[in-house]
Amino acid sequence: MSRTDGDVMSSFVTILTTIGSHEMDEIFIHADNISIKNLEQCHWDRMASLLAAVRFVGLRNILFRTPVWAGDNSDMTALIREKLEECSGRGILSIEDKCYH
Repeated sequence: MSRTDGDVMSSFVTILTTIGSHEMDEIFIHADNISIKNLEQCHWDRMASLLAAVRFVGLRNILFRTPVWAGDNSDMTALIREKLEECSGRGILSIEDKCYH
């Protein structure tokens, strides 16, 4: 059985739950192969809640790398900013598009 993009994002949320250090200052989310459909199914409420927890108060940057298969990637960027609104408001959310040719 192969893992889907949605499973990968769910796994990321699970990984966040295991982090106990208050010293983490950067998180890199590498979602190069994910589609917007699968991104929409991510456990965003849980992820946003975890990133707002005291253990992540020292975060200075969350870099979210997304794929650009063709054309405009603004829908995916808008979705991430909307779902992680608190992180975006704190100025710690960065979204980087990775172009595929």
